[in-house]
Amino acid sequence: MKKRVFWSLIILAFVVAIITTAVISVAVTKRSLSNSNDVENDTQVGTLEGPAHLSPSETTEQTEIDSTEQPSEQTSSQEETSEETTEAETTQEETAEPAPSLEYESLGNGTCAVVGIGTYTDSYITIPEKSPEGHIVIAIAEKAFYGNSFIRAVEIPSTVSSIGDLAFANCSALVYLSVDDKNMMFKDIGGVLYNIDESMLICYPSASSSATLEISSSVTKICSMAFYGCENLKQINYSGSIEDWEKIEIQEKNYGLYTAAISFAK
Repeated sequence: MKKRVFWSLIILAFVVAIITTAVISVAVTKRSLSNSNDVENDTQVGTLEGPAHLSPSETTEQTEIDSTEQPSEQTSSQEETSEETTEAETTQEETAEPAPSLEYESLGNGTCAVVGIGTYTDSYITIPEKSPEGHIVIAIAEKAFYGNSFIRAVEIPSTVSSIGDLAFANCSALVYLSVDDKNMMFKDIGGVLYNIDESMLICYPSASSSATLEISSSVTKICSMAFYGCENLKQINYSGSIEDWEKIEIQEKNYGLYTAAISFAK
């Protein structure tokens, strides 16, 4: 009887051990399967989101690439803009009209003469000391402004040492001629052009509004057409005698001298 009980307990213990082993094995198998599924899920997520989750080294490399490419694009854009601006400026320079200028003629040695009105349209002319080419203006050529109908005033610089015949003759609108005080060859007195020692009266402006003119006895020559078209001139007061007046060399076409009354100081 005792032996039967003993073997029954042994058999029961063995069965319990088998069952327990089976249960533990099943549990381990389930956990292993669960971990395997988690790994697969993580791998899938990593595969799908990989480009958006770069490692620090990959992020740095990408930033360097972007920063390298961006300045290149900006530089290219700036170069294109600069080229367009340069082309626009060049086009503007090509289409821009040159500034109005008197007409000059080179005399050599860096000097020149004014020979005409050129493209100048202003009625008040300031003759420059230098031409646009940088040549010193030393002369006003013969008939340089002859017959001009719109010039009202002319300023002559200190550099001019020669004025040709009839340079300002028959300028119907001319009111005033002025000469720089530093000029060593010419001068003006009340808008009338003389040589420096007042021995030669070169031009009395045709449109001068003055009705009276004082002429010094130092004058020995009155140039051609100096008094041409002087309709407003009515009276000439000469500081010398009638004999002195008759000694003056009066050149041709000075009609204004004969239509005006002349008084003598002596």
